[in-house]
Amino acid sequence: MDEYQKQFEELKKYNNNEEYLEQFINLVKQILSKRTVFVKNSENEELREEFFTSLKEVFLDIFSNTNMSDNIDYIGCGHTSIAFKIGNNVLKIGKVDNNNTKYKEFNCTVPLFLNKTFKVDTREYYTIQLSPYVESVDITEEELYGVYKELRKEGYIWNDPTFDNIGRIQEDIKTDTHTYKKGDLVIRDLEDFAYVGEDTPDIVLDELCYSSYNSRTYRYEIRYLEEKGKTL
Repeated sequence: MDEYQKQFEELKKYNNNEEYLEQFINLVKQILSKRTVFVKNSENEELREEFFTSLKEVFLDIFSNTNMSDNIDYIGCGHTSIAFKIGNNVLKIGKVDNNNTKYKEFNCTVPLFLNKTFKVDTREYYTIQLSPYVESVDITEEELYGVYKELRKEGYIWNDPTFDNIGRIQEDIKTDTHTYKKGDLVIRDLEDFAYVGEDTPDIVLDELCYSSYNSRTYRYEIRYLEEKGKTL
C-alpha cells in the first residue's frame, strides 16, 4: 500500500467540505514539504501560502455543490507530485522544473483542462493540473514506442517511457488544438521531456546509455535514429 493511502482515506470522515479541505491541504503541505526542497525564509513561505490558497480555491470551485470526501480518491504520489481521481478526471499537484512551466499540447500527450503554475521561490515552481482520467491497460511495447516516436518527431526526448506513464483516453475529447478519440494513447506524466530538436546530441546518448533509469529511452532513441537512416 502507498505510504499515504491510509492518511487520505482517514480524511473521508470529514463530511463538511470546509473541514475536509482544511485537513486535505494540511496533508498535501506535509507531503510536499517532505518530498521537495523548501528553502526556509519568509518570502518563500508567503509564496507557498499563495499556492496553497489557490489550490483551495480550485477545489472549492470544482466542488461548489458536491461533497468532497465522497468524490476525491487518492491515486498515488510520485517523486514530486500527488495525484487524485475526481470523477472522470485527475488532479495533479506538485513541483515542476522551471524549464517545463510552459505546457504545449501534442496529440500524444494528455490534454489539460486546467494548468496553473506558481513560482514559490527562485528555484521552485508548482503546478495544479486537471486532466482526463486515462487507463494503462492492454498496452504493448510497440505501442509504447509509437508514443515515444510521436513525441520525438516534435523534437522532444521522453526520458521516462514506461507503461505506468501512458494511458488510453476513456471518451472522445476535443480541445482548441486537438481531437482525441476513445482509446487513443497519451502520455499522462508530462514532467520528463527534454527538447533536443531534430538531431540527438552525443552527450544525450552518453547520459542515456549509462543510466539504467533511461535504458528504454536509449533503446528507443537508437531505433528512432536507425529508422531515419542514421548511424552513430
